[in-house]
Amino acid sequence: MKGRRPKLPKRVMMPGGWVSVRWKRHLKAGGVRCAGTYEWDRRRLSLDPALPPAAAWHTYYHELFHAALHDSGTHGRYKGKVRETLCDLAATARMREQFG
Repeated sequence: MKGRRPKLPKRVMMPGGWVSVRWKRHLKAGGVRCAGTYEWDRRRLSLDPALPPAAAWHTYYHELFHAALHDSGTHGRYKGKVRETLCDLAATARMREQFG
């Protein structure tokens, strides 16, 4: 998966409603630079445009899983590394499903 930035949807329907998707440079979460963020109060997912295509897709799915955890009411049940590991697991499964 080489080349230009992937064509991701501008918004995605999730169980709790629409989530907007955007590209944004210099993302931070908790004051730390990161590849993507999900703002639950705005239902907005942001990705760093400098990501290579495979990393952009993985981060997209990772952040969508944060949205799914919020929509299911379980986001607060999982903390820190456990929550991030769950999001990575879901993103990796979706990558395998979509790209083989």
